[in-house]
Amino acid sequence: MTHQDAEEFGSAPNEPHDPQGRPTMSDSINKEYNNIRVWDLTFYRFDDNGNELKDENGKVITYRAEIDCQYLAEELNIEHLEVVEESDNE
Repeated sequence: MTHQDAEEFGSAPNEPHDPQGRPTMSDSINKEYNNIRVWDLTFYRFDDNGNELKDENGKVITYRAEIDCQYLAEELNIEHLEVVEESDNE
């Protein structure tokens, strides 16, 4: 990881990183921000063969549901989480 990459991630090169080179959270951050909630859920539809429902341009049609899904995070621990890279959100 270059210094420029580290600046994008918000960490310096001498801070701890995981095996893939991504910065890990410090113990103080893990202690202070130790609760987990659901931020966003995206759903999609598929047929019995696993084929996604797509629009006329071939893009998968996604949906959101206005229901409380916080129960999904009840059994999660900080160790279960992986930081989402910007490219993972596209």
